[in-house]
Amino acid sequence: MTIPKEPSVINSDVPPPPRPDISTPSGDRPLSPNNDAGAPNKRSRTVSEDAMNIDTTSSSAPAPNLVSSVPSGLP
Repeated sequence: MTIPKEPSVINSDVPPPPRPDISTPSGDRPLSPNNDAGAPNKRSRTVSEDAMNIDTTSSSAPAPNLVSSVPSGLP
């Protein structure tokens, strides 16, 4: 009973500081988000574009194959 209570208090104290730090302070916002969000944002955008292009090409290729296989297999 004492162990769960201790972690609960520590967890509650830990989350509050990070939230206000990134939301309230404008100094931390540009520093942390710019470096952290800047790299991930660029990487995420490139990955999304590549993934979308690959998915579209892959989907287009398998789509006709599946359609052709279905009619061919039926008759």
